[in-house]
Amino acid sequence: MTKLYHFTCDDKLPSILRDGVVKPGKTGLAWFTSDPDASREQLGLTSRTLDCDRMAHWLEVSATEDVYPWGRVRSRFPRHVLDDLETTPGAEPRSWFVSKKPVPLALAGGDERA
Repeated sequence: MTKLYHFTCDDKLPSILRDGVVKPGKTGLAWFTSDPDASREQLGLTSRTLDCDRMAHWLEVSATEDVYPWGRVRSRFPRHVLDDLETTPGAEPRSWFVSKKPVPLALAGGDERA
């Protein structure tokens, strides 16, 4: 199975660890990347609209049949959302994956990221 990574902030980490899964968020999707060393810009996690540091923690999951490449679902989003996510300098949408269903954890990393 392909290893994927989910980045999250301090306030979301306890419930993810308690439940053992990454659940879809407000967009109806759980977001992942294939790059464990990705930057904020690569992931579109610049936190321009949120106060939390969405790169504070990383969690490893194993890809399942419910996880899809971003390109497979991107057409469902309005153009302004796509522009905001995909046109950030350094963004790498080819490394993005999503799921509409909870995805089980494989490994959790607690190191703070700069």
